[in-house]
Formats: sequence, structure tokens, C-alpha cells
Amino acid sequence: KAVSLPIKWFTIGQCWRYERMTRGRRREHYQWNMDVIGITEVT
Repeated sequence: KAVSLPIKWFTIGQCWRYERMTRGRRREHYQWNMDVIGITEVT
């Protein structure tokens, strides 16, 4: 099966920072990942 280009892949994942917990600050955050395959430049 042939794949048509460009391929776009988006994910949002839950992440944690490695640091000491302090009052009012959390280690948990979200990170957005975007992969685009099959084009020479993103504008």
C-alpha cells in the first residue's frame, strides 16, 4: 500500500519535570509534538 506525502503526525503527551516539589509549583506539564515528513520546509 502506497503512502501519500506529506505525512503529518501530532501528539500531546503528559510529562513530568525532574525537580524538587515546591509550594505552588507542579512537576506535571503537557508537551506538544509535531512531525511532518515529505516536505522540504515548513512555513
